[in-house]
Amino acid sequence: MAGKQKRQSSDRVNTVRSAILIALGSLGGLLVIAGIYFSTDLSKNTVPQAGVDYEVISTIERPRARGPIVVEEFFSYGCIHCRNFEPTLKAWAGTPRDDVTFSRRPASFSPSWALLGQAYLALAETDTVDALHQSLFSAVHDRGIQFRSAEQIAEFLDGTTLTADEFLRAFNSPSVRRGLSRADSDMRRFGINSVPTMVIAGKYRVTMGNGNQRALEVTDYLIEQERAARATPLPGAD
Repeated sequence: MAGKQKRQSSDRVNTVRSAILIALGSLGGLLVIAGIYFSTDLSKNTVPQAGVDYEVISTIERPRARGPIVVEEFFSYGCIHCRNFEPTLKAWAGTPRDDVTFSRRPASFSPSWALLGQAYLALAETDTVDALHQSLFSAVHDRGIQFRSAEQIAEFLDGTTLTADEFLRAFNSPSVRRGLSRADSDMRRFGINSVPTMVIAGKYRVTMGNGNQRALEVTDYLIEQERAARATPLPGAD
């Protein structure tokens, strides 16, 4: 009799233990699903909202423009977030859009970033961005190089794609200096206070606060908004 009671007690313990393990397993599965949900931006696939996903640039008042919709990324080679965003952005920018143009604009929050920004514009001037863009990101973030002069950057880039002399001529050219000045001015006009930041049609500002992929989803949404606005006749227009 005692043995039978002991077996029954043991069976009840095993049953309770099994129930607990099943419950914990189910909870663990739910947590994994929730983690995937939030980490992959599935939780954010909603219509973008001003003040949440993007900001309207209130200081800019422009008439509806003709020509392509301009999308700009403000960035710096000194920014690790810009470096991490680059592969995703490159894939996005490589998708053909007949009515959209994309460009990068250097952000100069410090003298060292101004140096790197002028270096980027020198690459653009010499049509070597595609070949050397990633090299500068890698130099700063993989190799830990702290560039302190144009000559140091020129020495690093010196090679078959671009010689040191070619780089320095472009770096010191009036057009590159003007480009850096315009980028600084537009940073202030657009209210850029962090990078990477996307600016769409000079009207909208999108940061990476909700994730890189979400930022590009919002960028696509705002491009569509701009297309729709341009397709709508202005009041009083013929």
